[in-house]
Amino acid sequence: MKEFFKDIFNLSISEGSLVSFNENCHKKLEPIEENIKTKLTNSTGAVHFDETGTYVEKNRKWLHVACDNKYTYYKVHDKRGKKATDDIDILTKFKGTAVHDCWKTYHKYTECSHSLCCAHILRELNGITELEEQSWAEEMKKLLLEIKKEVDIVSDNSNALPLDKILEYENKYNEIVKVGVAEDYAKNKEFYSASKKKSKSLNLLNRLIIHNEEILRFMNDFDIPFDNNQAERDIRMTKVKQKISGTFRSTTGADAFTRIRGYVSTVRKQGKNVLDCIRSVFTENPVDPTLV
Repeated sequence: MKEFFKDIFNLSISEGSLVSFNENCHKKLEPIEENIKTKLTNSTGAVHFDETGTYVEKNRKWLHVACDNKYTYYKVHDKRGKKATDDIDILTKFKGTAVHDCWKTYHKYTECSHSLCCAHILRELNGITELEEQSWAEEMKKLLLEIKKEVDIVSDNSNALPLDKILEYENKYNEIVKVGVAEDYAKNKEFYSASKKKSKSLNLLNRLIIHNEEILRFMNDFDIPFDNNQAERDIRMTKVKQKISGTFRSTTGADAFTRIRGYVSTVRKQGKNVLDCIRSVFTENPVDPTLV
């Protein structure tokens, strides 16, 4: 940053000043971050959740994200599971639809609905097709993509597929799962013992059976997305930062980065000029993207 200001503006700025700017921005954004968190918590629509590993002071931590198409909220926590999500305190009160990749922690919150990321499922189906050579996986992949195509065609005129189409797709889904169980059992019979660790194909089949409504929710409600790509996009920048800059040297630095990054992501989603918004934070009237 020192080099950037020197090269672009011919200004010499000390490292201490840059740290002070960062801390000041972090402090002033606290109420706006809380407003963003409140907006997501009180949403009755779809909110995406995800988490990824990061390092703070050379220790393994977890970066959690909650987001939709208007707001982004990040939090670094020591834990990945329910202790973290309880402390973050969004899912504890959330009553909309949580979109996620089926991490078991999320299903512990029962006041909200759940929708599973079909992009994750498609990747697993590809693996089973290629590595285990099970034909049912390709048929399930084709079905999910067919339903998505149908949803994309009619979504401008309705909020759900017609009932006859829903029943047709549900029957096809159940039939493919039934064929899949028979095919998997024929190839992986040893994994069906209670004492054996389950194969990847059997784990996926069990998930397709148990969470069938959550997987197909996107065709029953067009406000529910097909995938969890929103959360993956919002979390990607933090992974890039980690690869380029390495770990966070302090918890304070990690907290400052996530709060400011959440603000930048939010104002960008709403089509606002990021530099103007950051500049406003240092004035009397910071732009609050939750007041729209």
